Amino acid sequence: MGTQDMKPSERNKRLHALVTGIRGDGTEPPAAPAPSPAAPAPRVGAGSVGAVREALTRIESERDRLEAELKSGAAVVELDPAEIDPSPYPDRLGHGGEAFAALKASIEAKGQEIPILVRPHPQRAGRYQVVYGHRRLVVLRELGRKVRAVIRDLDDENLLRVQGVENAARADLTWIERAMFARQIELFARHAARQGLEVTKLTMEALAVSAPEVSRFRTVTGVLPAEMIEAIGPAPKAGRPRWAALAGLAQQDPRALARVTARIGQADFADLDSDARFRAAFAAAQGGVAKAEGREPATLYEVRRSGAGLKVAVRDPAF
Repeated sequence: MGTQDMKPSERNKRLHALVTGIRGDGTEPPAAPAPSPAAPAPRVGAGSVGAVREALTRIESERDRLEAELKSGAAVVELDPAEIDPSPYPDRLGHGGEAFAALKASIEAKGQEIPILVRPHPQRAGRYQVVYGHRRLVVLRELGRKVRAVIRDLDDENLLRVQGVENAARADLTWIERAMFARQIELFARHAARQGLEVTKLTMEALAVSAPEVSRFRTVTGVLPAEMIEAIGPAPKAGRPRWAALAGLAQQDPRALARVTARIGQADFADLDSDARFRAAFAAAQGGVAKAEGREPATLYEVRRSGAGLKVAVRDPAF
């Protein structure tokens, strides 16, 4: 059965297991090889649905190709975690949460069944950089175990493509983490100064998203400082509309970012979970205080009863 013939729920579960190393029940599936360095770009101008469909088909095709490659002799080696450095283009805003705990429990009980992908460090002989498998590396380092890895020679551009293929299908990577990875691609393109390098096309290809979504990534990360986003963290419940609303508040009120920065500097901020940190930052941007019970600030909207139903009146144009 091809990817397009699968039900969405089945396809998502299959790809989530392939890319993250976690089944829906929190266990690791049987070992699967790494994706290959190069992948065809999605059609420029294709809608987001078409781009994602192409990404899913591409990932399954890469898996089949690499299964054959591994059978033909591609080696999985054991490395010391101390020899492996993070990717130069991070795509995570911290580790933790239920998915990470489930991965750690699975590896502790069964060992590492899925190898990570690394490349030789371009500047330091005898060392490596992670292409994907960052969480597995963290778990194995915490457990004091060797890391099973596939080593590939990749330049930065192909590293971004391979890492992006994983990101495109990873269910637990939040919108802001994808946006920050898109920012890494922008920074790479700026420093590479390679003639003819199309940044938007590379981002679309790496993350399997449409051009409008690339523009949204660029807008939010262009308005909100990277240090502020990193302090808030992945905020899995926030999503694109809420991050866009926060950026909108910062654009409307020159003092909003200063208020958020001051809130981040308060002693209790780091003790909050990431979603609560987002709510606190959003409330500070508005000039208010987030509700303790964790609902959105009351100034955003008002719920009114109307006849047999309810109406939601939006008060804040940024929302």
